[in-house]
Amino acid sequence: MSNRREKLAELLSLREDELREEVLLPLLRKMGYLNVTERHGASEYGKDITFEESSALGPTYVAVVAKAGHLSGAASGKTNLASAAIQVRQAYQIPFNDLTQVRKQTINRVVVWVSGRISTNAQEQILQGVGAEFRNVRFIDGQETIRLLDKHYPAFWTIRDPFVSDYFSGAKEYYGRVEELRTLGTSSDVHRLPVIFVPPNLTMRSRGSTLKKKEKIVFHFEDLLSPRRDILIIGTVGAGKSALVRRILLAVIERNEADIKRTPIPILVQLRDVNMDLEYPLEDALSSEFFRFVTTMPEPGIAADLADGAIIAIFDGLDELKDDERIALTVDKIIEFGRKYPKTRIILTSRDNETLAKPGMLSDFLALEIGDLGPREIQLFAENWFGKGSALAARLAQLLDDPSSSTAFRRRRLPSLWWPFSTQAALRRYLPISPSCFRNT
Repeated sequence: MSNRREKLAELLSLREDELREEVLLPLLRKMGYLNVTERHGASEYGKDITFEESSALGPTYVAVVAKAGHLSGAASGKTNLASAAIQVRQAYQIPFNDLTQVRKQTINRVVVWVSGRISTNAQEQILQGVGAEFRNVRFIDGQETIRLLDKHYPAFWTIRDPFVSDYFSGAKEYYGRVEELRTLGTSSDVHRLPVIFVPPNLTMRSRGSTLKKKEKIVFHFEDLLSPRRDILIIGTVGAGKSALVRRILLAVIERNEADIKRTPIPILVQLRDVNMDLEYPLEDALSSEFFRFVTTMPEPGIAADLADGAIIAIFDGLDELKDDERIALTVDKIIEFGRKYPKTRIILTSRDNETLAKPGMLSDFLALEIGDLGPREIQLFAENWFGKGSALAARLAQLLDDPSSSTAFRRRRLPSLWWPFSTQAALRRYLPISPSCFRNT
């Protein structure tokens, strides 16, 4: 939504409670104000919202009088105007309890905030209705609200959820960086994961008596973005399991933003960091990971989203727990979690291990194995890394077209090159690349 007229119409469509809860509270918090608190109710005494401004001289306490619609001195607007004037007087005259409920505080400034227009006549009548000592009143109308939303809370015009918009923004920034590139002397600002990523080949495994038996059913990356079943992703060391689930998370968020959708919300948890001794270890880990990126709002919890199937729970690194007993305990917890939240889809990654090899283990999961990249995927990665028109990418394309080179690729069974560690080693086998090429890319 980019048209200011459309945005103003959107604001004017809000009821007064929606204006407070969906616009003003999250906006004030995103603007950095402290102790933003809704006080609307029988004991508000004019204060719909209060917040603090910090200064060298101490905190300044501000009250918001929120009104939906227009505010004018015309007969049609008298009721709204009279109510606003009374609220301004009460806000100044009657102290309020701070968050500790111990001290009484007085208001230093009042903001009359409306979703529509405020006429000059209305402003004058409000100021005349309070004493001269209480005339520190600021007026904010719909147009100014649009400007503030565009600057501090643009997601209001899309998904309209301050928690999820914070999470999407923070998770994209965090998981888009490939910090491992520092080992190659390369900036993660240049080579971000969505740029260098090449989707791997995924083959469905049969879940019979052995994990080594495979059915030749190929799955594509896009199939993982809206999983209809719980998924177990299996790969060898360095196959790129973690990079794959990070890219899944980013792709789901990107698609949500493009479609202006709040859900599904992908949350990635490293199993090695989960305390399985807690009563609800996986729920706590998912909640902690979500709110790690949400800094502007109090925590409402994610239990409702889990129950509704609005979350994709991504558990990475089952094999990294190393101890077989702990792996078995974690698998039991994951199974219990899945039964408790049947609508929530789970994506789990692991290497092969004895626990997974047991008959019937995670039988409800669709098991997918990450395969080696072929020549086309290798070339695509080189183009993503070095640039499509670069000499190095062209040289690799020539090698891939050479039958003897193709034979060498097949014989050496390259790992998944979309993960930087294996990429560095593998490309150097076939290209005359010095370490400086990686450092200067």
